[in-house]
Amino acid sequence: MAAMIILVYLVFVIGIQKGVLGLECSNDNSFNASRLSKIVYDSANKKYYLAGSIFIYQLNDSLCKEEIINRQNKNHILVKYGDALIFCGTGNCYIAKFSNISEHCNTTVKLLPNLPPTVALVGNISGGPVLILAVSAPNGSMNGSEIYVCKLNTSPYSCNNSGLDLGNYIPKAGFIRNDSVYFISQNINDTAGAIISRFSIQSMDLFNNFKLNKTMIDCGESESLIAATITRGQENETHEYISVSALFEDALCNYEIGVINDHLDNISNNGTKQKLNSTSLIPLLNPNLSSTATLTSFPVIGANYTLYYIGTASGTIFRSHVESTTTMYNGFQLQFRLNSSIHEIKFVNDGIVALTRDEVKFLSEKDCFNKTWENCLKNEDGLGLCGWCIKDNRCAVLSECKNISYWLPSIEEIPRVFSNSSFKMGENTTQQIIFDTTFLEQVGNFSCVYGNNESFHAVQENGKLACNVPVIEGTGISNLRVVLEWEQNGGNRSKVAGQNLFYYNCSALNKSSCVLPKNANCIWCQCNNTCFDSDEMCTTPSEDITASNITFNKGPEAGGTTLNITGDDCDNATKDEIVVEIGDKFNCKDIDYSSTGILCKTSPGNGSDLSVKVTCNCKTFNLNSNFSYAADPELMYIEPNKTIASGGVSITLFGEGFDSIQQPQIGIVESSDKDFVDCKGNNGSIVICPAPPNPPPPNPTAKRRKREVDRNIQITQVVIKMDGVQMKTNMTYVLDPMIHEFEEANKVRTLSKENKIIVIKGSRLNEAVEAADYTVSVGTGNCLVFAKITNTELTCLRPEEEPNKNNESSPAPEVQVRVGNLVKLVGFLRYPDQDPDQDPTLYIVIGILLAFVLAVVIVAVIVFKYVSERNKTKFREGIEKTEMEVIAQCREAFADLQTDMTDITAELVELGIPFNNLFTYVFQFVFPQCSAENIKSHTALNDLQKHEGTQQDMAASMIKLDQLISNKFFMASLIRTLDSQRKFKLQERSDVAGYLTLLLINRMDYFTEIVEMLLPKLIRESVTTKQQQNLFKRCETVTETLVVNWLAVCMYNSLKKRSGSALFMLYKAIEILSQKCAIDAVTHQARATLCQHNLLVMDSEPEVLNLTVLINNGKFKTTCRVLDCDTITQVKNKCLNASYKAETTSDRPGVEEIDLEWHQPGSTRKLLYDEDVSSVIGSNGYRKLNTMKHHGVEDGSTVCLLSKEIADDANEHYANFSSFNESQKMISTEDTESIELLELPTFHLVRIEDKQKTKKALPELSFNRLLQTKVNLKNYIDDVIEHTLDLDDIPIPVRHLFSILEKSGSKECQDSTTIESWKIQSYAMRFWAKLLLRPELLFDLNKESQKYVQPNLNVIQLAYIDSFSPPQSLDKNSPSYKLMFFKDCVEYRDTVQSFFQSKRICEQVSSRELSAELASLPTMAASIPINRQSVLYQIYSVIDSYIGQIITDLDEMNETSRLQLSTKLDNVFETMRNS
Repeated sequence: MAAMIILVYLVFVIGIQKGVLGLECSNDNSFNASRLSKIVYDSANKKYYLAGSIFIYQLNDSLCKEEIINRQNKNHILVKYGDALIFCGTGNCYIAKFSNISEHCNTTVKLLPNLPPTVALVGNISGGPVLILAVSAPNGSMNGSEIYVCKLNTSPYSCNNSGLDLGNYIPKAGFIRNDSVYFISQNINDTAGAIISRFSIQSMDLFNNFKLNKTMIDCGESESLIAATITRGQENETHEYISVSALFEDALCNYEIGVINDHLDNISNNGTKQKLNSTSLIPLLNPNLSSTATLTSFPVIGANYTLYYIGTASGTIFRSHVESTTTMYNGFQLQFRLNSSIHEIKFVNDGIVALTRDEVKFLSEKDCFNKTWENCLKNEDGLGLCGWCIKDNRCAVLSECKNISYWLPSIEEIPRVFSNSSFKMGENTTQQIIFDTTFLEQVGNFSCVYGNNESFHAVQENGKLACNVPVIEGTGISNLRVVLEWEQNGGNRSKVAGQNLFYYNCSALNKSSCVLPKNANCIWCQCNNTCFDSDEMCTTPSEDITASNITFNKGPEAGGTTLNITGDDCDNATKDEIVVEIGDKFNCKDIDYSSTGILCKTSPGNGSDLSVKVTCNCKTFNLNSNFSYAADPELMYIEPNKTIASGGVSITLFGEGFDSIQQPQIGIVESSDKDFVDCKGNNGSIVICPAPPNPPPPNPTAKRRKREVDRNIQITQVVIKMDGVQMKTNMTYVLDPMIHEFEEANKVRTLSKENKIIVIKGSRLNEAVEAADYTVSVGTGNCLVFAKITNTELTCLRPEEEPNKNNESSPAPEVQVRVGNLVKLVGFLRYPDQDPDQDPTLYIVIGILLAFVLAVVIVAVIVFKYVSERNKTKFREGIEKTEMEVIAQCREAFADLQTDMTDITAELVELGIPFNNLFTYVFQFVFPQCSAENIKSHTALNDLQKHEGTQQDMAASMIKLDQLISNKFFMASLIRTLDSQRKFKLQERSDVAGYLTLLLINRMDYFTEIVEMLLPKLIRESVTTKQQQNLFKRCETVTETLVVNWLAVCMYNSLKKRSGSALFMLYKAIEILSQKCAIDAVTHQARATLCQHNLLVMDSEPEVLNLTVLINNGKFKTTCRVLDCDTITQVKNKCLNASYKAETTSDRPGVEEIDLEWHQPGSTRKLLYDEDVSSVIGSNGYRKLNTMKHHGVEDGSTVCLLSKEIADDANEHYANFSSFNESQKMISTEDTESIELLELPTFHLVRIEDKQKTKKALPELSFNRLLQTKVNLKNYIDDVIEHTLDLDDIPIPVRHLFSILEKSGSKECQDSTTIESWKIQSYAMRFWAKLLLRPELLFDLNKESQKYVQPNLNVIQLAYIDSFSPPQSLDKNSPSYKLMFFKDCVEYRDTVQSFFQSKRICEQVSSRELSAELASLPTMAASIPINRQSVLYQIYSVIDSYIGQIITDLDEMNETSRLQLSTKLDNVFETMRNS
């Protein structure tokens, strides 16, 4: 009877599965039907629901068909709603309970006729459940997509068209979150219906009049999106959405929901149009993914990774996973294939269900429980859902493991509990293997099992478990497995982790087998015929090599430095027998050798003065040179960052640590080593490199490595190799200049005797290069290129005499243009004396033409006289002509100046940039009356000298005041009250802003918050009082000064990294150019200057003297260029500059501390002074300062710098010399006899009676001399202007300030001109104009040179300020600087206009972006030695003067009265009064 019951039961079960009782099933977990489109799984009833054409299919958990419903309407949407199903067709939607799917009710949703919905979303919002339907027309037959919002808690259901227009974007996926709906949409061309490779996220606020925000998605260089998916916190409807994933043609990008919301908020609040940047980007390398049809994701929360399943059009599925450290695609194809394109993939019951047009199939990890520990963690093919459940000691899917933290996923290449290293173990050694078991309870016993089931107890090691493997007895080589096992309290044993251990015994191996094991560290020792461990040493005698040396004895910690070890002791050894060790722990690799020495490359390491040993020929040699590792170099920026496609143009790298690099190289990314070119000029912070060429890819259709911006511009990554360090940066490449050939017959141009200028035409001549980058040759001679080139014209000054031809077959000397690697032969130049005899007819024709031209000119002149407006043009053209004549007519002088400029550039490359620290920079900026010398005496740095009362009460009061200043409402009230006091002087307002800056600099976030609160209020008040036009013009309020101070502090990093270098180079160019010409030591008038009132007029030019300078009896020697008209002090200053280039100015000895000794011919020595008994005294009683010419010093002489006694501290000679190299320390002057001289007024080059004559000098000559100086400095001036107004590098603080001004101005209905004036005044005038005039704020500069550099800076600042003003009319009485810079100011004004009218300068700055920019400032500010109590007392003293008004304002403000801040301030004063 029992057997019969069992038989009936089996027949019943089989019948269910096979359809005997009305069910239709397959044998392979699949179901087939036609025109399937959507699938829904109800986990509560374990039922599937399929949409197929006009049918709805109900399947059980085994994919057996249970019921079919004919809806007579094509199904497009199928979505789950609680315990019901919503299915939509064309025009209508229906809802049916899962309990009775055949009964459904019409929702009365009426959509557009014949337009089915493409996306349906169901979710709960604060107003109740809603259904969102996106209805889109194919082929652009409807304008955009219409969005319907249906409320599901009403009866009948209420559905309305939201009225939103998504443009040409068709929603492809979406979700509902926090009362908003998000769509991931695809753009469709509305005329042709073609798909455009642009995708966006659009957000619709359901309760704000259906407000729409949208943003484009950015995924690196990828543009064509294939599929998208939404990831929940867990794969069910009750968990939050956490991210959006988008699969592009060559990348998988992820966008976290929080990042999306922040970005959309910025769009809503600030109108930014920036793309949404991805949270993570994974490049795809699999070409099969281009046919992807669908994408789905499953987050494995406990394991901190997300699984992705990618279905393709061919029916295959790829599995991938992404975790926080994933950088490359790691997917592979599953052994699972369907018969057609996959439409949808869902996670169901620890498996996946894949849907095609006519099939649905289920795949699970059914074999998990059959896998052993080793097989479970092999990461083999499968769904990736298996893992080792440690506590249960079995392989299982995540849902079957009792505790998720004990589940090790098989998908991880190295499970987190395992060690990441492979272990090797030599003879007579032990090994410790540490396992990361911090997630385990560690209750019970843990043991380590290895080899032949030998075991020992595991030990605790910093909260982790470790296996200490003892010495293993064995011979040869073997592989062992060390397994960590856990015996739980119940006695159940489980494997936790394992690690392979490679054991080797070198001493047991012979010569042939010694080097065979790749994993062993065995080396054959030729000296004693034994195999030994490389951790040991091949026993060899040791010797010192006194003759051997290393040509370059330092390098970066990353290694890669080539050591050239000279010597012939290893010439008979083989390469494998040579070992080079650095510091007994770092080896030198890639060894090459010859009969004269050894070449090898250092491995990564660290340490200084490390010994170097060479082992060869069974001997170890100790070299007499050490090697030092230095910090890896850092690249800050390159300049210029734009060049031509052919390359070869010089670019300058700025950074730190370059002096430890042997040979820098540069090349295009992915180039071979042979394509890299060497750089030069390495001095520690600057390297000059030729720009690498950027050839187009060989296959134009292939994917490029550079991103194309437009047809003529490409941004390409270049690689800078610095030994073992590789740094990448972007370089903008433009098309090569187009240089045209001469248009004359046979390209032969003939110039007249008077015409010495060659004009070469072309296009794109100045797009990425300057005049200095061009070289023009005429035969074997050079043509001097003029500094001014245009986009279409290049001019140069031909050689005076005809040079030889390069090729005898040429008709005349060849004219060849070279720029970088581009070389172009433009034609031939025939000199006038080489012209062949001409036909007289030609002269007649020329005469007639000249007569005609002359007549035309006469008529033109007559007409010109009657046109007054032309006078201005003529005057300006005259100035421009004068500028060209200065160059063309004074050929030798101009050539000398061009040589000077080359010298200047070379010297600037050698010099580092001596930036002041943040303390010195800020202090001088906020307290302009302070200089670097008297900062230390400032009140803010010292204790209070006088104060009545106890120190304790004083400290307590200041702490309370400090707490009040930390309240932004108190600050707002205090500053507003002070600004309203008429008796409060400008200097006092500036001082208060300075003291507040010192208090706030270590809290830049709070400082920024204060600025963000005060500035809009100030703008509102200025508009109310109709003073908005004067904002920032004089900084009359504390608020204005505080805002400028905030900007100055924020700009410090930007100045150091980029723009500050241009200002420093301008200063050094002025200094060096001035020093190359005569300078009056008394009046500081200079021969090379921009300032007419400071121009030194001389009858003749001085001679140049090249001196050899000795320090410390010749142990340090250098050369110095001086003039014979220089005073002794001027010479000492130049010698110090030449000798101490590497030291900052403040660290060098002063000229007053040293004597200059001249080594005369015949071994006699003489001390030189500015004034001595030989000095000449004029008839007017003035003593002339001695010069080198006066003392008879000639070119090539030798001088010595000697230290002298300092009268006020004879025992402290040159205390600041201790940081210098020993060879540069100075020997004290011995037995210096002091001769008292009568005190007389002095002069140098300009006598008192000559001063009036100087003023009456011909203005033309003066102007030409000024113009020569301006021509030489123009590039440096242009660089400063370009850096201050660079749209490609707008400092983040500037953008933030401008966005505040823009937003506040718009709110107060101010016109764009007014807002633009605020930006100009706050940034260009208050900050940059100040820095231009006083570069010593930012740099440690020579105080002597400032005396003659400053007049030049005054002129440049005036020209800079003029660039921001409307153009003014000019005449001969205009100031000289206006005449010199009138044409330049036209160009500058165009730059100013394009900068301040660009929307890019006002782009919103996120708080995260601003915080990152300012993050380093508080750390640097912590070293500022201010006395906080003294600073607070200064502010207290100001408050004391206006205490009544401040208390009143605090009581009247809602925020401050509520916090009782007036009472707290009163307590401060009460404590001070009681003290």
